[in-house]
Amino acid sequence: DGKDDVALKNRLRGVFGYWLNKGLKNWWKRINQEIIERNVKGAKIPLIDERCTFYSFRHSYAQAFLQKGGNVLAMATMLGRSINTISTYVQQLSLESELVDAASVMD
Repeated sequence: DGKDDVALKNRLRGVFGYWLNKGLKNWWKRINQEIIERNVKGAKIPLIDERCTFYSFRHSYAQAFLQKGGNVLAMATMLGRSINTISTYVQQLSLESELVDAASVMD
């Protein structure tokens, strides 16, 4: 039954997403500790927001890649997306970047 496949896929995505993001947060903490040590020595490196998830990192990377003139086909391939659906992805990124800009007033 197709419903069972979708339910299993969603459950796996949730479980793996939880554990992967938990691991990512631990990496951010370790990296931030190194950044703090370097900043004490005079560097001026911004800390990483430890709430950053793989999903948000992926979208941020894709947006930066495109803004720097990256090839859309290459981006689709790197992110495991079909070139047929990448236009939806790019439009979504534009909307997200507008939301980020709007939220930046809180900084």
